[in-house]
Amino acid sequence: MAGVSLADAALSLAARGFAVFPAHNPDDDGRCSCGAGDCASPGKHPRGDLVPTGRNAASRDPDLVRRWWEAVPAANIGVATGGSGGLLVVDLDGDEAADWYGAALLEHGPPGGGALPDGATVRTARGWHLWLRPPAGVSVRSSAGRVGPKVDVRGDGGYVIAPPSRHPAGRRYVWRDPLPEGPLPELTSAWVDLLGRRRERPVPPPAAPAPPATAATPYGREAARRELERLREAPKGTRNHALNQAAFALGQLVAGGELPYEATRAFLVDAGLAIGLTRREVEGAHGAKGTVDSGLAAGMLEPRNAPTRERRAA
Repeated sequence: MAGVSLADAALSLAARGFAVFPAHNPDDDGRCSCGAGDCASPGKHPRGDLVPTGRNAASRDPDLVRRWWEAVPAANIGVATGGSGGLLVVDLDGDEAADWYGAALLEHGPPGGGALPDGATVRTARGWHLWLRPPAGVSVRSSAGRVGPKVDVRGDGGYVIAPPSRHPAGRRYVWRDPLPEGPLPELTSAWVDLLGRRRERPVPPPAAPAPPATAATPYGREAARRELERLREAPKGTRNHALNQAAFALGQLVAGGELPYEATRAFLVDAGLAIGLTRREVEGAHGAKGTVDSGLAAGMLEPRNAPTRERRAA
């Protein structure tokens, strides 16, 4: 994300599935934009004027994110951490923390189980942020200095400041090892135990998508229901193609006035996630269309309506 604006960086992170919020920023002398002369965390706490509930207001909604940074273009970027399968960040601050990390690598191997660099790495003023994720069904508690000297864990209820935000020391947070194209590496069990396993809980199945109701005709709703049944029956390995076919078929009905666009798109996204596809497959990333948008766009070029007898019955 080198050379991009704070607004564009925030939007890019939101598009990757990270929940962001505007944080205060330091001036050239390191003073916080909050105006408190004794601010304990200059440039590192949420802007209460834009997000009164702090990190709990973090969002992936591009329209909301855009409005936040239009209001304060210099705002630093906060990213919420925590939750089962969510973002987890290990904050290594200085030489003591680096020594601890080196010893932990020797004992437990890389935290994501792969070759180093393992995950995404952010250069801070005095150290590093390692971006990873816990396994599904497992969450890791936030802590400060508990697992090692100058080592903080940003898990449940926490947040970090992301590049290219400005540090009060004057330098920018920068990516040393950028975000991978796919999901962040998953923490190994040994590292989950080391960092502070909080609890294990069953992963709830995705909520069953409901066919669009508002502004949809009976024919359109029934067509959406049938497509959902086909998706549920699609064998593994064919589900992305099946979702594309469903999006095409319903896109035809959107163009024909049988279904509303926004509700149909949301229905297809939920359906794709419910059958085990990734959000990247379903919705795309980095400006590239996902399966839902591609299928809808193609289908809308060939409008289709309910047969005349069914339209009369409606």
